[in-house]
Order: sequence, then structure tokens, then C-alpha cells
Amino acid sequence: MLDYTRSDGVSVQASDRALRWVSEVLGPLRRIDFRTTRKWGFSVSTFALRSNESLGIGDLDDLRKCMDTLGQLGAEFCTINPLGLWSSRSPYEHYPYAPGSRILIDPVHVSMASAGIKATGPAPKSWKEARCRKIALIHRLVAENPQILRQDEFRKWATEGTTRAQREALFALERKSRGIEPHYDELNGMTDDELLGAGLGPYWWTQYEAERQLEIARMMMPVYGDLPVGVASPGLDAEMWPHSILTGANLGAPSDADHLKPQAWAVHGWDPRGLARDGYVPYRQTLETNLKFYSGLRVDHALALGRQYIVPIAGDTFDGVYVRSDTLALTELLVSHVSPDGMPYLYLELIGTPFDELEAFVSYHGLPRYRLLLADFDQRIDRKDLVALTNHDTPTLKGLWTRCDLAMQHSLGFHGDDAALNQLLERTMEYVGGAACFSEYQNALYERLSGCGADRVTAHLEDMLGMEYRLHYPGHAKGPDYQAPHPRTIEQWRSDGRVRELCEILSTRRGM
Repeated sequence: MLDYTRSDGVSVQASDRALRWVSEVLGPLRRIDFRTTRKWGFSVSTFALRSNESLGIGDLDDLRKCMDTLGQLGAEFCTINPLGLWSSRSPYEHYPYAPGSRILIDPVHVSMASAGIKATGPAPKSWKEARCRKIALIHRLVAENPQILRQDEFRKWATEGTTRAQREALFALERKSRGIEPHYDELNGMTDDELLGAGLGPYWWTQYEAERQLEIARMMMPVYGDLPVGVASPGLDAEMWPHSILTGANLGAPSDADHLKPQAWAVHGWDPRGLARDGYVPYRQTLETNLKFYSGLRVDHALALGRQYIVPIAGDTFDGVYVRSDTLALTELLVSHVSPDGMPYLYLELIGTPFDELEAFVSYHGLPRYRLLLADFDQRIDRKDLVALTNHDTPTLKGLWTRCDLAMQHSLGFHGDDAALNQLLERTMEYVGGAACFSEYQNALYERLSGCGADRVTAHLEDMLGMEYRLHYPGHAKGPDYQAPHPRTIEQWRSDGRVRELCEILSTRRGM
């Protein structure tokens, strides 16, 4: 390699003297252009997307349009928030990181137009309204056209394209929709023919249509999904695997610089002992199903592979305690799902205080990490890591610059640390060498992101659109929490000069 980029973003060219002596050792040099491996992508919440044709609630067709637009500007992959099935009894109106199931896609993400269903009436005002309308339309479609359940492509998908966990989950959903309470303890003993023979219905068709539309999107560019660390209860996963999910306590996080009070996330993690007794089958099935949906996975809060911070369901979050996980068993399952050609299918989010045993396993197996520059500018970046500036859990750059994010935290009762936020802003200013206005500040940070040593970097779409408020404030059932769509439609920001400028920075520094 005749040139490279240092961790601080400075480009270095090999000297003639260096070329002479290394050629004596290696023989005649052959220049190989590695720049094509340096890609950039974007992260987006499908729910927040809006287009002229959709119902005002982002769906998989909007995702395809978004990918088409940013793909023309140089993006080569995207990462999306979880698409899991919503729990109707979750304390959150809609929270992708508190799904009722991680093995089924929620109907709200299905595009009605792509499914061949004409939606009439005004655009829904909320996520819940959009979801109810879509479920009703799909049920009516299946009731009026039962022949669609007999189509060869659909039948082949049901018998060959679904995982065992999906078949059990869809069987249970269909039973519940008919007012029949499924006996979850009997599902494991049922054959595939028995699960399929119970009758394929609207929920099967919804899942089929969601996977078909997601596959169409993946034809444009790789799509990396997000695997939530926990599930809501009551919810389908908790009902199917009651002994493997710790429904008696909530997952959370102790206090830190961003949150002076410990967090309770209203989700439940794996029960270490119960999961071991079940032979880790639920964990393996969850991994396999999600890898079927996506080109790869970002494992959210991967520190839970070493230890989980749990808090009482009803009580003070200061009563939280750490519980160890079986790090060896869980990481070996992850390693077994890395592709044979060595390409990293899994990125581990290890943001927070590292757990020594987990760090040792991750380093030993060489598992790629999801890195967040805004969390630590001095961290060592590996070439195979996935690097971002911000994500759904951090302030947007505009919110950090204007301090609007801190004001929102105060309004939600989080009481964020003013001094910590100011220190973060000062550190980022030092990192980019100062900036007179937000555009300079944002451009400089994007240059640093693009120039880092990782092969893949990702930009947060909310940042690119200059949004001040993030879509999610961890541990809070109020606030935006994925209810607020993007301020502009895809058609409107296609011609946005700032979006184009940021894409150009990423493409130029990535060598495209």
C-alpha cells in the first residue's frame, strides 16, 4: 500500500526511500488499489421516512426510495433500526428496541402499494393508526382473495423459506387471531407439517410480503439490521420461550455522564440459566432468522454477552445489579454465524464499560465492532469495524451544537449533565480544529469520519437532514420515540444541497 490514512485523518504517502528498501525485501512491487473496499453507507429508521406515495408512515418501499437516492450520491450500504413485531402491551406506543418478537417483521413496515393494495382515505396521524389500517387491509385482501395463499411462490416460501422459529410464531399468531389460545409448550413437539397444516392465513401473508419487499431493497445495496438486546413482555417471544427470557426484571443501564439517573428500558433480556437449560436454541434461532432477513447484523448492546444490568420491574432503578452471562457459549454462537469467506456479518456494539472476559473473547475471535466516534475519539479503529459519528441513542450533531437535545432531556425529566454535554462539544471542536458555524463543524466531523481507518463508515440520516431532536430518548416512554417523522419527504431532500455536500465529502474521502 503506497498510501494510507492515519487514525487522526491525515493522509500519508510512502517515500521513495521506503519503496526502494521494501522492494529489495519483497521483490518487484505490484500496486493494488484497496480504495474500492472503503465504503460509506447511512443509517435510518424506516418509520421516520416519508414520501409522496406512502401513507405518511415510512415503509419498506420508502426505504428502497431512500436507498435509490443516496445510492446515486455514493452510498453503498445502509443500516436500519429493528423491524420486529410490536407488543400491543408495551409501555411504549412504538419502540423498535422493545419488540414483542425479534423473529417476525411488523405489518407497519409493509408497503401497501408494493403489496398491490390500494389504500384510500387521509394519511394516518400515528404509528398505531397506520398499523391497524394495514392489518385490516391485509386481512380483507386475504379474505376476499383466498387464492393468494395458494400461489406457488408463497407456498414455497412458507415451507422452505421460513425458519422453525418463524413457523411456530406464525402458527401461534394465527391461533390467537381466531380466539384460540395456543399451547406454547406443545409447539416444540409439533412437526413442520402440523404447523403448516393448521392453515396459512393473513399473518403468514404479511410476513411473506415484508420479506419480499425487504429482499427487493437488498437488491439495491446490502442492508444491515439491528438486533435488539431485549424483548417486551407480554410478547410473542416471551410467550414462546418463557424459561429463556428473564421476564421478572427489566434491562437497563447504570448512571453515566449522559444520564445522571440509571435507566430502565422496559425490555427483558435472556435468562442465563434458563437459556443454558434450553440448549441456547432460542438464541440461535433468533440469530439465524435475523441473518435471513439482512445482509448482516449490528448486535445492539453487545455488553450483555458478558453481563446484563437488571432492575426491578416496579421500583427504584438505583436497585439495579449486574448479572453475568455465559460469555463463552454466546460468543461461540456468534462466531459460528460469521460467513465462511471471512466477511463480517456481525458488528458488536460494545459502547460502555468493557467486560474483561468479553473483551478477551471478542479480541481472540477477531469479531468486528460497531464504533461510535462521538463516544470516544481516541479509540483504536480496526479496518473491519463499522464506524459512525452518532446513532439513535446519541444527540444529533445539530442538537449537540444548538444544545436543543439537552433542553429536550430536561423537559422529559432526564436531567442530563450540562457540564458533560459542554465538555463533549468542546472535545469535538478540538477534534476538528474549531469551527465558526454549524456547517463547518458538521463538514469537519464528516471528513474525520470518512478518513478513519475502517473499511465501512455510516452516516446517520437524521444528522444529514440537520434534525435537532433525535427520534428516541433511551428509557423514556414519552418524547418523540419514533412517533415523529422526518420533517421533509424523500422527494424534498433529494435536491437538498447540504445532503449532497455531505455525501460528496464521504465519497471523496472514501476514494470513490
